[in-house]
Amino acid sequence: MAFENERQFPDVQGSEWYALPVNYLARRQVLGGKEDGKFHPEDPVTRAEFLKLLALVSGKKINSQRLQGKFSDVDNNAWYAEYVYWSVKEKIANGVGDNRFAPNSPISRQEIAVLLWRYNKNAMGRVLPKNRTMNFRDASSCAGWAAKEVAKVSGAGLLSGYEDRTFRPWGKATRAEAAQIIYNYLGSYQKFEQGCNIDDLRYIMHGGGQTGQFLVSNSLQAMEESYGWGNRMIEVDFSWTADQQLACVHGWGGEYPPYSTLSQFMQTKIFGSLTPMNLDTLAAWMRSHPEVRVIPDFKERNTEGLRMISVRYPDLIERFLPYIYSIREYDSVKNLGFRNIFLILYRMPAAEKRDPSQVMAFAKEKDLAGVAIAPFQEREYFAAAQKAGIPLLCYVVDKLDWMVDMARQGADGYFTDRQNVRIQW
Repeated sequence: MAFENERQFPDVQGSEWYALPVNYLARRQVLGGKEDGKFHPEDPVTRAEFLKLLALVSGKKINSQRLQGKFSDVDNNAWYAEYVYWSVKEKIANGVGDNRFAPNSPISRQEIAVLLWRYNKNAMGRVLPKNRTMNFRDASSCAGWAAKEVAKVSGAGLLSGYEDRTFRPWGKATRAEAAQIIYNYLGSYQKFEQGCNIDDLRYIMHGGGQTGQFLVSNSLQAMEESYGWGNRMIEVDFSWTADQQLACVHGWGGEYPPYSTLSQFMQTKIFGSLTPMNLDTLAAWMRSHPEVRVIPDFKERNTEGLRMISVRYPDLIERFLPYIYSIREYDSVKNLGFRNIFLILYRMPAAEKRDPSQVMAFAKEKDLAGVAIAPFQEREYFAAAQKAGIPLLCYVVDKLDWMVDMARQGADGYFTDRQNVRIQW
């Protein structure tokens, strides 16, 4: 498979958050660079440029008919004239008053929300998916004509807020942001069945799964190999980089790359030969593999990492199935919008996990997706899980005879490195 982040512009580095959507759309000839061959990601995007993006991703034939005199500032011979008139015909865009369209004016984030909502409803005849309710700190500053659309588009995961929980409706959107928004929109209509059942939980690939002789690489090759074997539930480790970004790596140093910035990490090779991944490259991979779900294992600052996922990728939030490492984490993780949550015991305070029946009562009350245990250290949990009716997952189990033995005791599934080890249930 051709990876989604092959570089298309000299000023779009692979480590930047916008590299994936920009390169993806460029290869599909939806967007291009400027006259100097560069993309200029931080430049503002204009009203006309954004309408062109919508027109190209619609897949519709754009009627070249001009509406002479409709807008005094739209020259019939301008490159954008056909996109302006297409948007008017499709009831996506209007003028700005005084017989003007303002095609070259920078577009605001709330204007994008309105245009995208109208495009989806009027041009494509679709209903936006609703993933969550966004509570932006500056929601009251939205214009009255945009408030509803901002709520719907952000709730569908198409237009994210910032890490300070603001939306900044009057802010001018950049070319990079426009690429991300269109990319999000395309991904939002990849159908995916949500929720967990026991069959989903039988085998969860640990650390991406094995590739060659390598275990716990969290690499692109491991993800592809796990997928090739038919696995659709994959655990991925996350560690914080020196510049406070998320790298898919089990830890720093030793056999893994040294502690570094994200850019430096992405220039290394895992175990000397494997392609590293980060949150953004993983999200792109998930979009191209829409039936896969990922269990993120944060080595520290779990809630903070999950918050970053929820802010950057609200459209994927249903496909991330997070751990909580303590009962006390549940409310904060649930409030971020995650639905299927696992309780894992390996970092749980001893006082919390002392009584298996109480832990399972909590799991049942909160309708957790499952509880993960170290089976040789926490055998007392088998009976408690069966009594409570909570799926019990054992980690990390790579031997067939161990799987058989644990299934007899009541295990419902395994975290495993081996893609091809299976038992008869």
